[in-house]
Amino acid sequence: MKEYVACRSCSRVYSRYDLTDEKCPICGGELTQHWKGFVYIINHEKSLIARKMDVHENGRFALRVR
Repeated sequence: MKEYVACRSCSRVYSRYDLTDEKCPICGGELTQHWKGFVYIINHEKSLIARKMDVHENGRFALRVR
């Protein structure tokens, strides 16, 4: 079992131990264990990766979610 899960809608990554529900606390999307790689977005306004991923907030995001 993976320690982290990712949201299928917004790609945010969460520790499964911090969650009380099987839904994303930000967007309400479905969570999955099937994801690869993650990136920390520290300054979304200046980050080229955040623009490419269409991320408008700072946080931890999965690069690929199935």
